[in-house]
Amino acid sequence: MALRNTVSVPRIRDWAKKLEAKPKYVVSTTRRDFPWSNTHLVEGDLTRAVRALKKATPHGLLVGSPKLSAALQRLDLLDEYRIVVHPVVAGHGPYLFSGLKPLARLKLVAAKRLESGIVALHYRRPWRLVGQLLDAAVLGAPGAAPAVVHPCRCASRAT
Repeated sequence: MALRNTVSVPRIRDWAKKLEAKPKYVVSTTRRDFPWSNTHLVEGDLTRAVRALKKATPHGLLVGSPKLSAALQRLDLLDEYRIVVHPVVAGHGPYLFSGLKPLARLKLVAAKRLESGIVALHYRRPWRLVGQLLDAAVLGAPGAAPAVVHPCRCASRAT
């Protein structure tokens, strides 16, 4: 990890320190030990566990696994999607939306182009916009920080 890597760029080490301090919840049927501090294994019924985490983490959860995101989407537990597009075509790897329900209509909330060419997209499910206050975004309301559920390439907000 960048935190322990003495040759990492200071900016990356600062990010790693922040990530290391956040609570992390891992959904796994095989892993039982984790090299990161403040890491907790999510066990039992996934629906109940995610709803309990949502109540305990009002600023949102980041889901970093395409497989877990698809499972949460099938269980109707995702409100919004945060997708970061890197200007690289790998030609291999997991499909971002593999295993999802056939149709998931989304409303674009924001799009931000970074100097590096990376584009950060924020979508919400339209029906979640009415009657619910979901403005504490995945990256947190001002001054707030969400928990992390398995850090990785894409982010979805679980409810």
